[in-house]
Amino acid sequence: MTLRGGTDPAPPPVFLIASAGGTLGAYEKLTEALRTPREIIGVRDPYVWGGREAASGFRAWIDLYLSAIRQRQPRGPYHLVAYSSAGAFGYEIARRLRQEGDDVAPLALIDPPSMERSSPEAFGSRAMNSRFDRPYRRWAIRLEGWWRARAAATVAAAEAGPVEIPVSAAQFSERVLRARRNRSSVRTFAALMQLNSGMPFGISESEFSALSPEQCFPAFLDRVRNAAPELDTGAVERIFDQYEGLQVPAQQARPLHRYEGRALLVEPEGIGCGLIELQLRPHVPNLACRAIHLGPPDARVAAIAGSLSHRLREHYLCMRDDRFVRELGAELDRALA
Repeated sequence: MTLRGGTDPAPPPVFLIASAGGTLGAYEKLTEALRTPREIIGVRDPYVWGGREAASGFRAWIDLYLSAIRQRQPRGPYHLVAYSSAGAFGYEIARRLRQEGDDVAPLALIDPPSMERSSPEAFGSRAMNSRFDRPYRRWAIRLEGWWRARAAATVAAAEAGPVEIPVSAAQFSERVLRARRNRSSVRTFAALMQLNSGMPFGISESEFSALSPEQCFPAFLDRVRNAAPELDTGAVERIFDQYEGLQVPAQQARPLHRYEGRALLVEPEGIGCGLIELQLRPHVPNLACRAIHLGPPDARVAAIAGSLSHRLREHYLCMRDDRFVRELGAELDRALA
């Protein structure tokens, strides 16, 4: 879908790949901040409106995204932007486009939480977990990442080969059911919806404390009905399911194949800054990296942030932070020029 029309029809558009949830709310501030004359197009997950099977594998999911992109722009060069868990999808879309003979310039990855988490032993899993561990563990991971970057050819060859673990519809449903009964999962999702929409969807810890696990998600849907009766709660349920279910195929995807195109990695500054770069370096020789400070949150965002996971608060807030998005927009405008 078109998020913003272009002022110049000549250059090809920019494609923003939907992150967890399958919708494009996380890109709202960025769409406003970009000054590029290109049309800005959002690529949503068709699952949200019933156009994809819940347990679709990663390759099938990528095929759907590629088909949608090619319908809007049959040939390259392509300009792709992917935030958060969409990073694994953006990477594979870009790799496939180049494999099929098209240019991608640039591939922009915005704070992907990890790019290789197919097993607990994978470097991406250990790097992600080190963000929440003791300082010496982060130091050890960074040292290992430095070695990986130095031995890029060896690492890339050792990790070569596609990995995809099939996820059945029953497994997907079980994962979603667990998430609907998890207070933290429901509170985080409600807070993100409130950040994106400005509607009072958030639920406080005190409100949740009086509910059983089975009552958590229905209570959230009741809040949605009361605050925004025009919204289709069935669609909200599918967005929640996609938000939780996306992580399974996204974690199967690793940058296993060398990517020769230009890539830009942008992250908020913090204790985890640089860990994704260490994961990508062995596979992406033409990688530019940029770290941006977050500004102080306004009162509304600060209040909502209390419902978000402390460990990933910078990640959740960066695309809603005026300073971060302003500098990110300027960085992308330079890359798109």
